[in-house]
Amino acid sequence: MLTKIKPKINYRKNYQNKSFKGKDLSKADFSNCDIRGADFTNANLTGANFTNATAGLANRRAILIFIVGAIASIIATIGTSIATYYLIRFISLSPGYKMPFSGGLVLLFLLLLTELTILTMVKRQGIQKAL
Repeated sequence: MLTKIKPKINYRKNYQNKSFKGKDLSKADFSNCDIRGADFTNANLTGANFTNATAGLANRRAILIFIVGAIASIIATIGTSIATYYLIRFISLSPGYKMPFSGGLVLLFLLLLTELTILTMVKRQGIQKAL
């Protein structure tokens, strides 16, 4: 059942993380409003105005996703470096070959820097623009 919300002017109103689940928002005016993190599941948005509305993830959630992504990136980089090190040792022709420790560190930091750069681009531009 949809609950009717009367259309009104909400200039620059903050609707961050507000739930509009199942609401009838037909012809509602969200222009210039902050709707980051708002939930419009099963809401009727027929004729609703979202001109210049700020949408996307709420700041706290975006920061949390960035931190989790950075931690996952660091773990993946360390795992990739270890796998690369053992692969080089396995493939090398001389049985006593040891990869210099500094070479492994450089590889680790280059991979980490690359992954964090990509993660930052995705956070700032969104996944569609980053691809």
